[in-house]
Amino acid sequence: MKMPKYAKLQNARRPSTKENDKRSRLAAIINSAFFLWCLTAVCVTFGGAYFSQVQKCMADADVLIDRYYQLVSEITARENRLAKRVKRADSVSDVTKAKTESIGPISSMKDKTTHELYHELNFIFLRAPAIFGDEKYVKFRPAPINSLLVNNFIDNKGMSLDDLKQRVIIKGLDKEYLNLRSNCSPRAVFRQLWFGKRDILQPEILPQFVISNPED
Repeated sequence: MKMPKYAKLQNARRPSTKENDKRSRLAAIINSAFFLWCLTAVCVTFGGAYFSQVQKCMADADVLIDRYYQLVSEITARENRLAKRVKRADSVSDVTKAKTESIGPISSMKDKTTHELYHELNFIFLRAPAIFGDEKYVKFRPAPINSLLVNNFIDNKGMSLDDLKQRVIIKGLDKEYLNLRSNCSPRAVFRQLWFGKRDILQPEILPQFVISNPED
């Protein structure tokens, strides 16, 4: 008996019994309660870890940002007060007294040296690595220049009082300032979870920031 037209082609297109069996077994596995339980457990575990890390990232970032502004305000106020007193100094003893009495407006920091505060500030900057990777941020990083100059003068490193008075700097209001914001994007959180990255802060340049400068 002659086979109908295109029958061979139709038969070739039909999946074999073995292929049907494989697909049935795969579908059975996917639809099984155990597979669905495993998939749910994985999603809940990783989802929970992600959202927990996001919350931790934002909380830690908020604490560091608040501390950053306190440190900037205190360091800048100390440096300005020190510079003003040095410019009025008449002797080494006046400069030494200015160094010990030049503190800022934040009472909780009065027992810490400017060097200790600057070290703490650098620790915060380590949580925002982009600050060290881009030169545009360099000029916005506070530095205890006046304190270093005064220390060199007191240690008698070849600097006269007149030289010191000319070199100390009184910082005014900048047109721009370095702001820090939280860096808790999905990509950042993934890097924190899987690679142990600590970059939870992101720097940005914003216009004008008023810093407290106490007058003597």
